[in-house]
Amino acid sequence: QMFAFSNLPEDEKENYSRKEEQYAIGYSNGKEKMRKGKIDSRKESFYVDMDWNLGTKRSGSDTEVAKLIEVKIERLAAVMHRIGVMVLRTAEQGIDKDLKNGSFADRVKQANGTKTRLLNYSIGIDSNDQYDDDICSWHTDSGMFTSLCSPIYFSPSEALDVGNVPSGLFIRKDGVDHEIELPRDGLLFQVGELLQ
Repeated sequence: QMFAFSNLPEDEKENYSRKEEQYAIGYSNGKEKMRKGKIDSRKESFYVDMDWNLGTKRSGSDTEVAKLIEVKIERLAAVMHRIGVMVLRTAEQGIDKDLKNGSFADRVKQANGTKTRLLNYSIGIDSNDQYDDDICSWHTDSGMFTSLCSPIYFSPSEALDVGNVPSGLFIRKDGVDHEIELPRDGLLFQVGELLQ
C-alpha cells in the first residue's frame, strides 16, 4: 500500500502532511535534517500514532487511503510490539543490576503510544553529493526501543524477490562499522538513547 502511495504525484501526497503537528504524523518528505543541517530528501515517511490502551490510531487524515494505510500498519505494528516486549523480557534476565525503576519490558508494554513509521527510500543518489552515510546519516535513536522489519524492494511496478540482503542498517562500535543482515521474514530490535 505504501508503494502505491509513493507513486502518487508529490502535490497529492502533500495533502497528507501535517505541518501543525511538526510532521510527526502523516506524510513527510524533505523535512528532516540528519547531517550537518542537510535536509534529507531521499526518503518519504508516513507516520501513524498508535495508542494500544485506547485502541486508536492517528495519521491526521480521514481519507480512505490514509485509513487503509493505518489498518495495514496497525496489524504489523501490533506483532512487532508484542514480540519486542518478549525480547526485552529475555534481555532483562541478563542484566546484572537492580531495575529500580521497574521492568523495561513493562514500560514498553504499558506505554500509552507507539510511533509507527513507514519509510520509502528513493534509489537515486546525486553523484555530486555522495558521502559515507548517504541515506540516513549516522545518528543515535532518541527513543526507548525501536523495532524494524526487513526491507522490501520494488521495481517501478512490482515487488522484487531479492532474498536475504543487507538491511541498510549499520552499527558503529569502537570505530568499526558493522553491516546488519536481516532475513526477509526477520525483525530487528535496537535500544534507543532513552533506555541506554
